Amino acid sequence: PDWFYDQYGDARLLDEHYESMKRWIAFMSQFVKDDLMPADRDRYGDWCVPPEQPEMIHSKDPARKTAGALLASAYFYHLLDRMARYAERLGKPDEAASFARRAEAVKAAFNRAFYRAEAGLYGNGTQTSSVLPLSFGLVPDGQRVRVFDNLVENILVENRGHLATGLIGGQWL
Repeated sequence: PDWFYDQYGDARLLDEHYESMKRWIAFMSQFVKDDLMPADRDRYGDWCVPPEQPEMIHSKDPARKTAGALLASAYFYHLLDRMARYAERLGKPDEAASFARRAEAVKAAFNRAFYRAEAGLYGNGTQTSSVLPLSFGLVPDGQRVRVFDNLVENILVENRGHLATGLIGGQWL
């Protein structure tokens, strides 16, 4: 619905699906703990990261995988942020403010849990663990360039010019 509104200025899809999107947020909210979505809410993860060997289908190296809680929490923030935008566009300022407050709480918890300020990295430093915070606006003020530079270094140096995301990270890259 967001792209449709951005492209055409037509809020009909937002209006038509807003209540069901609100119900989805309410359903998912029951799993939130300390403003984060637990790892078990993301069972698949960024599953198609290039493996260590060409004959392998899935990587066995945990250093190549992005933590499920990081993925699930980043996406929950993204959904709350979208819902705040949708509510605002539909003339529901109280609901927009509520979604925005919840998104900010998730953002603060996300950065406490996953951002390693001394390294300028999220989680274990996978490409996806940098791409999502950069794409969703989760990176703390003044840290975007540092996180971005670390992502570029990961691609160019650690992975010798190759991407090492699965579909989740790749679509936002």
